[in-house]
Amino acid sequence: FVQGNDSDELIVYQVGVSAIINNSVASLGKPVEGLLDGALHYSFDSTNDMLFAASKDGDKVEHWYRPASDKAWRLLRVVNDDAYAFSVQAYLQDDTFLVLTNQHTDRIAAYLYDAKTQTLKTKLYEHPIYDLESAWVDPETLTLDSVSYWKHGKLTEDFFDPAIEDFNDEVRQTFDNKQVVYVSSNLNRDISIVKAFNADDPGTYYLFDSLYMTARLLTHAYPSLADKPLAPMEAFSFINDK
Repeated sequence: FVQGNDSDELIVYQVGVSAIINNSVASLGKPVEGLLDGALHYSFDSTNDMLFAASKDGDKVEHWYRPASDKAWRLLRVVNDDAYAFSVQAYLQDDTFLVLTNQHTDRIAAYLYDAKTQTLKTKLYEHPIYDLESAWVDPETLTLDSVSYWKHGKLTEDFFDPAIEDFNDEVRQTFDNKQVVYVSSNLNRDISIVKAFNADDPGTYYLFDSLYMTARLLTHAYPSLADKPLAPMEAFSFINDK
């Protein structure tokens, strides 16, 4: 759990669900030691227990990683601020990471990245129209499981594994066919915090049990709108004579 303080510094906590429910992360959470000075953001790969961070040095953005049990940060990539997009999705194996970038493509695509040589290896997928927002890869086979992207303002997912697609259909049914984004998971990946949203729900967070397909309400992204009726989305088409 990442939280800012009064000095605009980011603090990372290892925290239980009860602390999030009770809004007591700072008092009940365990601060992660050895954080990166001046970090712009953090992310966590729960499957491999790996921390990612980015910091800025002048007009360059530095991307870093380290195992959660190791306080020594390792440089993954240095990118000129406006040169191209670059984001780390996951650690895979043998200094190989899954990243999203448009360094060599018109759109943001999914690549395998070699941290040792700091080079892009294999391009896994590039959508013909849209920039990728996220990607998932099987860490053993290094094959693509799914990608997501924004299509006409709607977060859209494409699945390359029929079993995963069937499972996600069941998940969406649990949340009344809303869009569902995984925020964080436990190490076994059977208990997750998810965000469900659509046009008439700007975002609701749940504790989701994927074994029993049950969800417990945690909080709302916009509590002041929780009891307000919002209009559903209506799609329409028009012809542009120009």
